Amino acid sequence: IVDGATICARQNKAFVLKALREVRGVDKLKDIKHPVTVLLGEHDVLVPKAGCLEITTGVPNGTFVEVKGYGHCVNVENPELFVD
Repeated sequence: IVDGATICARQNKAFVLKALREVRGVDKLKDIKHPVTVLLGEHDVLVPKAGCLEITTGVPNGTFVEVKGYGHCVNVENPELFVD
Protein backbone atom coordinates (compact mmCIF):
# COMPACT_ATOMS: atom_id res chain seq x y z
CA ILE A 1 0.00 0.00 0.00
CA VAL A 2 2.73 2.44 0.96
CA ASP A 3 4.73 1.68 -2.21
CA GLY A 4 1.64 2.24 -4.35
CA ALA A 5 0.85 5.50 -2.59
CA THR A 6 4.43 6.67 -3.06
CA ILE A 7 4.36 5.94 -6.80
CA CYS A 8 1.01 7.70 -7.18
CA ALA A 9 2.20 10.69 -5.19
CA ARG A 10 5.36 11.03 -7.29
CA GLN A 11 3.31 10.92 -10.50
CA ASN A 12 0.88 13.57 -9.28
CA LYS A 13 3.18 15.65 -7.08
CA ALA A 14 3.33 18.73 -9.33
CA PHE A 15 -0.46 18.82 -9.72
CA VAL A 16 -1.10 18.41 -5.99
CA LEU A 17 1.48 21.01 -4.99
CA LYS A 18 0.06 23.52 -7.47
CA ALA A 19 -3.44 22.98 -6.09
CA LEU A 20 -2.25 23.32 -2.50
CA ARG A 21 -0.42 26.56 -3.26
CA GLU A 22 -3.72 28.04 -4.40
CA VAL A 23 -5.44 27.14 -1.12
CA ARG A 24 -4.32 29.39 1.70
CA GLY A 25 -5.83 29.50 5.14
CA VAL A 26 -2.86 30.59 7.20
CA ASP A 27 -4.68 33.70 8.35
CA LYS A 28 -7.38 31.49 9.92
CA LEU A 29 -5.00 29.35 11.97
CA LYS A 30 -5.06 31.84 14.85
CA ASP A 31 -8.79 31.08 15.27
CA ILE A 32 -8.24 27.39 16.09
CA LYS A 33 -8.96 26.97 19.78
CA HIS A 34 -7.97 23.32 20.23
CA PRO A 35 -4.44 21.93 20.56
CA VAL A 36 -3.00 20.85 17.22
CA THR A 37 -0.11 18.44 16.73
CA VAL A 38 1.46 18.31 13.28
CA LEU A 39 3.42 15.12 12.62
CA LEU A 40 6.01 14.86 9.88
CA GLY A 41 8.04 11.80 9.02
CA GLU A 42 11.75 12.55 8.84
CA HIS A 43 11.90 11.11 5.29
CA ASP A 44 8.61 12.59 4.03
CA VAL A 45 9.19 13.79 0.46
CA LEU A 46 5.61 14.97 -0.07
CA VAL A 47 5.06 17.52 2.68
CA PRO A 48 7.50 20.41 3.14
CA LYS A 49 8.75 20.82 6.71
CA ALA A 50 8.43 24.60 6.34
CA GLY A 51 4.67 24.22 5.79
CA CYS A 52 4.32 22.12 8.93
CA LEU A 53 6.22 24.68 10.96
CA GLU A 54 4.07 27.46 9.50
CA ILE A 55 0.95 25.66 10.71
CA THR A 56 2.25 25.01 14.21
CA THR A 57 3.43 28.58 14.67
CA GLY A 58 0.12 29.92 13.37
CA VAL A 59 -2.03 27.89 15.77
CA PRO A 60 -2.05 29.30 19.32
CA ASN A 61 -1.57 25.83 20.83
CA GLY A 62 0.36 24.14 18.00
CA THR A 63 3.06 21.51 18.39
CA PHE A 64 5.39 20.12 15.72
CA VAL A 65 6.74 16.56 16.00
CA GLU A 66 9.21 15.14 13.49
CA VAL A 67 9.13 11.34 13.64
CA LYS A 68 12.62 10.00 13.02
CA GLY A 69 13.07 7.14 10.59
CA TYR A 70 9.71 7.35 8.80
CA GLY A 71 8.23 8.83 5.65
CA HIS A 72 4.87 10.31 4.73
CA CYS A 73 2.58 7.67 6.28
CA VAL A 74 3.98 7.34 9.79
CA ASN A 75 0.69 5.92 11.08
CA VAL A 76 0.73 3.20 8.39
CA GLU A 77 4.46 2.48 8.62
CA ASN A 78 4.36 2.10 12.42
CA PRO A 79 0.83 2.10 13.87
CA GLU A 80 2.21 1.10 17.29
CA LEU A 81 3.39 4.69 17.73
CA PHE A 82 -0.26 5.74 17.87
CA VAL A 83 -1.51 3.22 20.41
CA ASP A 84 -1.32 3.92 24.12
